[in-house]
Amino acid sequence: MVRAFVAPSAMTENQDWEEAWEYGFFAWHRPSWNPSLLRFFPLLNHDAGTKVLVPLCGKSRDMEWLLRQGYQVVGLEISGAAIEDFFRERGLEYSKTIRSGVTVWLGDNIEIWEADLFALPDAMTDATAFYDCGAFIALPPAQHGAYVENLMRLAPQLQSGLVMGLEYDQSLVAGPPWSINPEYVREKWGSWFESAELERDWDSSESARMNDKGERYAHLTIRLDRR
Repeated sequence: MVRAFVAPSAMTENQDWEEAWEYGFFAWHRPSWNPSLLRFFPLLNHDAGTKVLVPLCGKSRDMEWLLRQGYQVVGLEISGAAIEDFFRERGLEYSKTIRSGVTVWLGDNIEIWEADLFALPDAMTDATAFYDCGAFIALPPAQHGAYVENLMRLAPQLQSGLVMGLEYDQSLVAGPPWSINPEYVREKWGSWFESAELERDWDSSESARMNDKGERYAHLTIRLDRR
């Protein structure tokens, strides 16, 4: 029998996603910084002040880590409740403005655009780095090519970043999140980026947490550098 993950991206309609945030459904949200981010993002050698794009950011604590390293963060998130949680839980002051018809939440060295990822304006940011921790694998495979093209439409100056995901037997466990591997990432991102496997860990704490139901998962980190 194929078993589906209980995952936020199982809610395919934007309204469902927003309501889930509103009612605090996402108890799964990571309680600490992603250790792979801490380990691998410095390898990209971006200077302090670099703008880092974080698609489908939710209220990710990883954005706080990026801020602490001196980066400027540009988040993309459809749920206003998630964005408000990010600022409120950290006691950060924020304001709101409208750009190109989109509500943008502004804090110190951070801006989060509240909109559907595919409805944002062309070249909406001059970010040169990106951090994709779960956005790519949250979307169904049929949208992966469009997702990459859309990301480059929004941020045409991107030079390098990290894509993180999971590898597992999709015949045993139905997505989302969807299984990927380094070869698949190379196929989907290869028109724009060279890719390098940094991590394919079947024994990480993250993998162990998910393996308790009998399936095997590998935690993946892929580095991408602009061609």
